[in-house]
Amino acid sequence: MSSFPSARPHRSAAAFFAALALLLTACGGDSNPATKEPFDVPEGCNPIAADWHCTLPYPSDYFLVNDSDTASGKRVEFSEAARIKRMSGDAVDLFPIHPADGYSPGTQILAFFPHRLSGEQFDGFEAADAGTKVEGATLLLDAESGELVPHIAELDTRPKNPLKRALVLRPLVRLQNAHRYIVAIHGVVDEDGDAVPAASGFALLRDGDAEGKPGIGDLVSHYEDDIFPALKDAGVARDASLQLAWDFTVRTAEDATRDLERIRAAVLATYEDEPPTVKITKTEEFETGALFRRVSGTIDVPLFVDSEEPGARLLRDGDGNVKSDGTAKVPFVAIVPRSVADAGVDDPPARLVQYGHGIFGSRAEVSEDGSWIIQFADTYKLVIMAVDWWGMSEADVGDLLGTLGNDPSKTMAFTDRVHQGMANQLALGEAAMRVMPSLEAFTVNDASAYDASTLYFHGNSLGHIFGATYTGLSPHVSRAALGVGAADFTHFMARSNAFGQFFLVLDAMFENPVDVQFFLAAAQNSFDRVDPLNYAPSVYDPYDGEVERHFLLQMGVGDATKPNIGTAYHARLLGVPVLKGSVVVPPLLEEADAPQDSALAVYALEGDYEYVVSDPSPPAANEVHNGVRKTVPLQEQMDAFLRPDGEIRWFCDAPCDGLELP
Repeated sequence: MSSFPSARPHRSAAAFFAALALLLTACGGDSNPATKEPFDVPEGCNPIAADWHCTLPYPSDYFLVNDSDTASGKRVEFSEAARIKRMSGDAVDLFPIHPADGYSPGTQILAFFPHRLSGEQFDGFEAADAGTKVEGATLLLDAESGELVPHIAELDTRPKNPLKRALVLRPLVRLQNAHRYIVAIHGVVDEDGDAVPAASGFALLRDGDAEGKPGIGDLVSHYEDDIFPALKDAGVARDASLQLAWDFTVRTAEDATRDLERIRAAVLATYEDEPPTVKITKTEEFETGALFRRVSGTIDVPLFVDSEEPGARLLRDGDGNVKSDGTAKVPFVAIVPRSVADAGVDDPPARLVQYGHGIFGSRAEVSEDGSWIIQFADTYKLVIMAVDWWGMSEADVGDLLGTLGNDPSKTMAFTDRVHQGMANQLALGEAAMRVMPSLEAFTVNDASAYDASTLYFHGNSLGHIFGATYTGLSPHVSRAALGVGAADFTHFMARSNAFGQFFLVLDAMFENPVDVQFFLAAAQNSFDRVDPLNYAPSVYDPYDGEVERHFLLQMGVGDATKPNIGTAYHARLLGVPVLKGSVVVPPLLEEADAPQDSALAVYALEGDYEYVVSDPSPPAANEVHNGVRKTVPLQEQMDAFLRPDGEIRWFCDAPCDGLELP
């Protein structure tokens, strides 16, 4: 279960989305808001382009306020006027539930020009030098170093009305924490090739006419001291061709990760002297087939949220720090394949693998009848265990959809429960290595069913994404095989068919399609707290300094659920090379000959699948996402990697294209 919506629980999600969209549409508002006089700036709007959109461009330091309680001394705060509005008129603001001292290092960047822009003038994913030419239409400049940041730019083509399309800049690399960035847009033309006028507020700043003007006059010194000189040094002309420029500051690292890091420390401290309590609730043995034994049970885990149910929020002390209160009995499942039970006394012990399920799935992916994972475990003699990713599991669908429809400002509250989900994963790792090997349920032929000295991780889709975060937190996982996933949620969501109906709900919720893109971009603030985007540093600089980590990333060309752009982003984030012989080599990645300790391996199924989809909209579903993981060459590659001396090499005649599904 790796798509949203799909499978049994997701059919109900689809019905909910459809009904919710119909209800929201019935709450519609005025589709033709009054046009303001040029430069009639409403109080609280960003004045540089307020005649086009109150809140855009985004992100912007215009909406940073002083806050002595944050690491940066700042906090993102949108005025009432700048909060996007539902058709019902209710304001929506995603930031208050998870205050931030700056913007995400994986932020998507939005601007809006109410003109029929030509999409051909922007660098797309196929451009090797995307965003790094000063003559390009869009520039993203590190204000400290003066370097141009690689990025692509594209119009949101989902709206049928070309006058309602946001311009979206997508950085191809992670931005640096606590750095200020300058965005410049220049030389942009419409579909007829005519120059697009600058936003009126910005034009006053650019032309030196803003002094004394309401709202915009307050920005003169900032632009003259901090923005225009940097653009001049970069070679950007301050003339009529410069249509918009602004700056924003990335949040501190601590701001994004402190809750989960505190939880990690608390969980490991809890188990330092006494390992987790494990209770076996059911053991099933099978006389035939690949599955020999299925074990179900619970693990006692410190509880950091106010209940064990979906919708739970993190508990905090008087200083705002995360705390625990009591324990949760977290269900787990494990499988012992027949090959492990049939092994001889001289055979090497089975390897221990922790598995991460897909989006809105469950631990049952490991053990349910017909699961490909059972056959995988049997073929390669693996004992595999799993718990649910609380917060984005099958059990969480109803709460998430209900919140989205009833109180969209709290949509991202589910990431609190994901924090508990990570605690549960840490507990499973501890229990699997320290408690379960001695339990009867995990004894085969009078010995432990597996080697408990080494813990490996494997996950697909969401299991890839959250598995990367978990690997950064785990004191034990040294090798993670991650399939068909990504990093930086909002970098890829618009292209994922897993979120297609999510966008339908947002389309019904907001009158202005630009607000849909803003909602998505703002959501990354909360995703940051659990996204591998912010835990990559701990991968190679472990918290405990003991684990040397290696990654195998596997990607199928044309994946419609976790688009290739997201997998490539994760590879760049981790700094891994592309294994030479891959079907394609994504931009800004180097090739390296096999064997490698860490690498991205790119495959293609039989059929016609595109590597890059130029239209930034959810594509039609295909077999790639759920198919490539089931092919023999990928599984053999994982088997060779998930070993103490593992390496990444090919098990097909590279390039591995035209793979047939089993």
